[in-house]
Amino acid sequence: MSENIYAYLTLKPEYRKQFLEEAKSRFPRRHFKGTWEAINEIRSDDAKISDDTIRRILTIDNYKGLRENVETICVFFQVQWHEACVQGDYVLGIDPCIDRIRKQIATTFFAKQRRANTQQLSRKLTRDFIELYLIEVQALPSEYPPVADPHALVNSASLTDEDFDRIGVQLLRGKKRAIKEVIGDHHNVFVYGDPGSGKTTCLQWITLKCAQREILQDFVPIFIGARWFASVSGHDTLQGWIEQRFSEWNCSHAERREILASGQAIFIFDGIDETASGERERIEAELERLLHHYGQCRFIFSSRLGREFPFSEGFQQVIIAPLQKRQIQQFVENWFSQPDKDRQLAAQMLKTLRSKTYRGIRELSQRPILLDLLCVVFENQAALPNRRFEVFRRGIDLMTRKNIAIAHGTTTFAMLREVDVRNILSKLANHFFLKRRIIFPTLEVERIIQDYYATNYNENRSLVPTRKILQGIENSNGLLVRWADNFCTFSHLTYQEFFTADNLVSTGQYPEVFNHLEKNRWHFVIGLISESLSDRALWDFFREFKHRADAMVAEDTSLVEFLAMVNETAMGTSQSLDSRQPHLEVYARAWYFVSALKETGSVTNRGLIYKYFDLPDFEFATSMIDGKVLEIHECVYKTFYAFEKGMKTPESFMASLQRLEQLFLDDHQNAEVIRGWLKFIPQQKRAFDTPAEWWQSKQSYWRERIITFMQKLQMPCAIELTQKQKDKLHAYYNVTKLFSTCMTRSLLEDSQRQNIVDSMLTIQALPPRD
Repeated sequence: MSENIYAYLTLKPEYRKQFLEEAKSRFPRRHFKGTWEAINEIRSDDAKISDDTIRRILTIDNYKGLRENVETICVFFQVQWHEACVQGDYVLGIDPCIDRIRKQIATTFFAKQRRANTQQLSRKLTRDFIELYLIEVQALPSEYPPVADPHALVNSASLTDEDFDRIGVQLLRGKKRAIKEVIGDHHNVFVYGDPGSGKTTCLQWITLKCAQREILQDFVPIFIGARWFASVSGHDTLQGWIEQRFSEWNCSHAERREILASGQAIFIFDGIDETASGERERIEAELERLLHHYGQCRFIFSSRLGREFPFSEGFQQVIIAPLQKRQIQQFVENWFSQPDKDRQLAAQMLKTLRSKTYRGIRELSQRPILLDLLCVVFENQAALPNRRFEVFRRGIDLMTRKNIAIAHGTTTFAMLREVDVRNILSKLANHFFLKRRIIFPTLEVERIIQDYYATNYNENRSLVPTRKILQGIENSNGLLVRWADNFCTFSHLTYQEFFTADNLVSTGQYPEVFNHLEKNRWHFVIGLISESLSDRALWDFFREFKHRADAMVAEDTSLVEFLAMVNETAMGTSQSLDSRQPHLEVYARAWYFVSALKETGSVTNRGLIYKYFDLPDFEFATSMIDGKVLEIHECVYKTFYAFEKGMKTPESFMASLQRLEQLFLDDHQNAEVIRGWLKFIPQQKRAFDTPAEWWQSKQSYWRERIITFMQKLQMPCAIELTQKQKDKLHAYYNVTKLFSTCMTRSLLEDSQRQNIVDSMLTIQALPPRD
């Protein structure tokens, strides 16, 4: 068997398993990374094997790897390649096909994106691209940073935005890294972010750089926009769509099968949450099938925060971090360096942003879509708004502030006025949002335009040049775009949400949102409405908000009793805590509410003090306060949850009792209870032959003792609640979190804010306005 005739080699199954086990033994918990580092140290040439290549060779049966790569792995594990490998492959393999596909993707990428201005997108992803940071997390907040006001710390005067960002990472128990590092270290990645945080741009950049062989050199990048895919007819399944893409790339059936079977495709699916609910369920089912059939391939998905997916297990969850000072400066300088802009305005805007007067809007400048609108506003007004809703309103006003000429014989339509553009966009956004649609059939859009002119100008519906009006709007501001003539959508979902909120407020129909408090898709709209209302309407809005939230649990006696117990315990605990934290009782209320329902992570906020209240996310409610009493109760809760999960051996239980004995040093009565248990356990064991028999027999006994002890300590417990009741409490907490976030962004007076904070997580009506 000649060593020179084979382009590809395949490890025999027994050697593949042997090498994999040896890698795990040599490099525990990092066997692929460790093997990759070690192998690349012994290679004499400049070409390095990627860790993904090593992963595929060691985990996929019948995988054909490049001869030099497989042979190097055999050398590393001290086995001759002709002994460890099956017969080689004489063909050149799929690398030439992959290179050909990547070149086609790189060449046609911008033309394939559904944007009105491909030149602008090209500049955005190449010359002007700002590489974002990603935060690796295990649990997701509803927004990032986890506190609405980044200057909310009592000692915030000495903190920079970067300091606060580090605090946010600490609260989330996360790690901030560059995009290339994250996708290099994890097989599958789920990218989450707030509206306008740059998710789509991030995934488009990954696709482009992969096609250009700057990252993920061994893969074919397959970019799929969820909204676009949902709008395309003729492709009932993702599988069919993928097959058509490969056909367009002139790949044979055998080549496509080889690429997918070898795991050398990376599926990049953007905006899974940005489709209507029915369509989303279909797409989620399609993605699950894709993951099942092509699990050896890689996947990168994106979604807004606040939504989790059943198939996300095995994905590294990451959150897009807000732009930092350096990134904001680069963004502004790039924006004003465009051909039709005044470069000198960049320095002026940055100086304005850094001034004390505008300190409150720095949080807004940390989101790319809002920073873009801030640039639009500053260019035209040399000043900046100080609230998120005003950023949208002024920015979009300026984007639509021009009359659009339409080549049409009728005088009425010779010029499309800015007020009509704004009104049409507002009606479209509200109409389709209420119908739970993000993608709109063009024919239905045209009917709405006809209705608008018939109602406001008494025009004959059949004479309204709807296609030319649509084209004029799309070409003038890019807020609305058409896909394949059959569908329309807003270029960014955030724009549709803004117009929906604006329409509901202007027409007085905003109480409609109280019917949707538990629906994630409404949360951004509700937040914008809370920022836009003022005076009496604002307080009445929050009174009704609170009433609707409390109604979720008020009819269930068991839930009312649970909330009363939480409140009572929180009152007692907050009085015993040595803390300068404002709103301590409400933070304690959140702590017990969550601890009684679910085991949470350890406290990560030791010493941080916030002067502005914002209810923490459910997953992070235990991270806002700490103290001796909470430390004791946390230990008891963790012991209880260990029983609930089925403690197989008693070691962790014994360790918990010993820990409690130490924590109760200053509490003689409870310390004696724990000591009595520790003395009784050896006596109890004597009646059994082995510790395992004792534990099997007496585990339920000690579980009941822990529950009784929790009741003695007056710790809230949800053991008698059904899962449905627990789910309802969880939903109640999330709606209260939304209630809190709306409060922090509104124009409420300080006394009104205090009333709202005091009422949180209790059934308590807000008083009428004085």
